[in-house]
Amino acid sequence: MSRKRYTASCHCGAVRIEADLDLAAGTMRCNCSFCSKARNWFVLVGPEHFRVVQGADAQGEYQWTPPGKPHAFLHHMFCRTCGSRTYGWGEHESMGGRFHALNLALLDDASIDELAAAPIRYVDGRNDRFDQPPADTRLM
Repeated sequence: MSRKRYTASCHCGAVRIEADLDLAAGTMRCNCSFCSKARNWFVLVGPEHFRVVQGADAQGEYQWTPPGKPHAFLHHMFCRTCGSRTYGWGEHESMGGRFHALNLALLDDASIDELAAAPIRYVDGRNDRFDQPPADTRLM
């Protein structure tokens, strides 16, 4: 695994993030209701490789508890000024415990070639099957 330090920022620049990523290890797209509406494309990052370096207080948080669930699964963070979705965070055994899901659209210094070469893993979050793709990935 070869990690590279990337910087990320929201549209207005109020929130800045550093993350040590190995894009060649893969990225994710999910079909849960939130990810579907947001067209999220993200990379999972362990807390030891993720830092909000500016603007933690400039962010708002959105949580949603799916029907039939006892509590919200993810904390969705966004810039309160420009509305950019910055990252999500949570804890789930299938994702290695605590994690951050960094929005790849925010990367300031990833080349088009790096992003285009990054493998995408599709997960069926709509049915709580994060270990397998959904039957239809066309709109993901």
